Amino acid sequence: MTGPANNPRTGIGRQTPTSSSSHNLHSKAMATHSSNPVSQGTFTIHYFATASQFTTKNTECLPAPLPLAQLSPLLEERYPGIREKVLVSCGVSLDGEYVDVEEDAQTIIQAGSEVAIIPPVSSG
Repeated sequence: MTGPANNPRTGIGRQTPTSSSSHNLHSKAMATHSSNPVSQGTFTIHYFATASQFTTKNTECLPAPLPLAQLSPLLEERYPGIREKVLVSCGVSLDGEYVDVEEDAQTIIQAGSEVAIIPPVSSG
């Protein structure tokens, strides 16, 4: 039943931004944001294939900000042997773009960023 109190054409009955429904939308947005697995001050790193096997993880959060040049030493500290056995042959992406760890060494991995360790792919 559509009466003058909630008529969508006239706007009568429309709730104002300070209404409870606006507050509910804001609360839902905040709840969604706070349930995000990325903590403040961290970035997400994804491990694929041999990197995942070596770490026994598919993903984890690491502290940010972090210079790209410090990524390999940090991973070596957490997973001894990973540099020699995995990282030497892997590509690295930062927020969906491949990076050259040596050339882009001064790039800072920011909080909320996504890094991927990507082993070489072969086709047959």
